[in-house]
Amino acid sequence: MPAYRKLIAIEAGDGSGKTVQTELLVKALREKGQVTRFDFPRYETFPGKFVRECLRGAHGDFLHLSPYFAALPYMLDRVSAREELHVALSRGHVVCNRYVPSNIAHQSAKMSFIDQKAIIAFIEKMEHETLLLPRPDIVIYLYVPAHIAATLIRGDGGVRDQHEQNLAYQERVGTVYRLLSEERKNWKMIECVEDGKLMSPQKIHEKVMEAVLPIL
Repeated sequence: MPAYRKLIAIEAGDGSGKTVQTELLVKALREKGQVTRFDFPRYETFPGKFVRECLRGAHGDFLHLSPYFAALPYMLDRVSAREELHVALSRGHVVCNRYVPSNIAHQSAKMSFIDQKAIIAFIEKMEHETLLLPRPDIVIYLYVPAHIAATLIRGDGGVRDQHEQNLAYQERVGTVYRLLSEERKNWKMIECVEDGKLMSPQKIHEKVMEAVLPIL
């Protein structure tokens, strides 16, 4: 596969504007060539609908389920897109609005610090080595403090799932994302808040492009 074809994962806590940034990045990259966008979970598919049911409590307390089991529905959702992902990468860049790092951050946040390495290793081995999902070339983490993101979530009037309703959990997820951004060379954390307020989408997009362009 030619080196210039990259898989870019956009990650953030709930309510942090990752969908808008995904749209802006895809639009910018399409001016330079072929780009395919994926959004996970893919709620329009059978596995994705099951993920949504789990998040809304249709099958019990999903938030407090063992993270090893809670990780599996997300894996099923992504593996159902595996062939599409590989085909898309054979043609050009791929931008994912959430990807494997979401599973890592959300499941790790349910565990003590000393147990987090085990669940991270489990998820990455299962998704990338067993299920053969391509690894991201770069992970862009959009950092918005959980209390600010929660205010944005409340303001949009949508239905809140079990994860979005729990601020303490969202803060733990953010901690995992930040730690991994510090530890891993292909993870880039972008500060999205200035003076207590969310930056404009365009300003955040400029920071995203600064992080992405060097790898293309």
